[in-house]
Amino acid sequence: MSGRKELLDMKALMDKYKLLIGVHLKAYRKYPIGLFLKLIYLPIQMLMYIFLWLNISKSNAIDLKYLITYYLLTSLLLYAYPYTHIANNIENDVIEGGISNYLVRPISYINPILCQYIAWMCLYSIIFIPAIIFVYFFRGFTLVQIGLFLLSTLIGLSVEFMLWYNMGLITFFIERIRGVMTTVIALRMFISGSLIPLSFFPKSIRNLTYLFPFRFYVYVPVNSLLGEVEHNEILANLIIGIAWLILLIFLSKFLWNRGIKKMQINMS
Repeated sequence: MSGRKELLDMKALMDKYKLLIGVHLKAYRKYPIGLFLKLIYLPIQMLMYIFLWLNISKSNAIDLKYLITYYLLTSLLLYAYPYTHIANNIENDVIEGGISNYLVRPISYINPILCQYIAWMCLYSIIFIPAIIFVYFFRGFTLVQIGLFLLSTLIGLSVEFMLWYNMGLITFFIERIRGVMTTVIALRMFISGSLIPLSFFPKSIRNLTYLFPFRFYVYVPVNSLLGEVEHNEILANLIIGIAWLILLIFLSKFLWNRGIKKMQINMS
């Protein structure tokens, strides 16, 4: 009986997720301006990169195909989702008191945020999938390489989501997080490999980047596809990425419990 009850509870939970994701999908389809702007912005940015590297290649021996593919994939990942909005929305909920409504709801606070994220990513596949198909034929990758890239990307997207979710929960303790966010964004741009491939850095600096989760969002997925990476290194990156994800999940539970307790004390 207990096993059947657990299955029913799991089904009810999945139904809630499907409903929330469906609601957000309808909202995004009704107001598609965000996706439309990406369809314009990303190709323009890529053309700028292509013109830049074409001019540089006239005077320097560079792997033009590598650089075009690297920055195409980097742009796809870097601008996939406005992650700072996650932290900003949580900040508003905490400051305005809207977060207290979730204490009496039969659903965790993270669930609607996660469902909104999943819904957007489903729509973003309209851009992402054609780009991956282009890369597949442009560079002649194998299906195994594409599969490893997609797996690394899934882990990286999850790590990035949890990172900014935790960033928002810090609002419980310092109220305004703009300064923290600015610092994190600056670190992310440098350490993620979105500006310059980390392989261009000295080994000592590359080793330091493992102390932060940013490399697993951009550089690790892209390098698993473009770099001559051995299977042991790919496996190690996947394991470390999952470890970061688990750590961020536990940290979010800790911040949530401490934050709610602090908020209840202040309200009493």
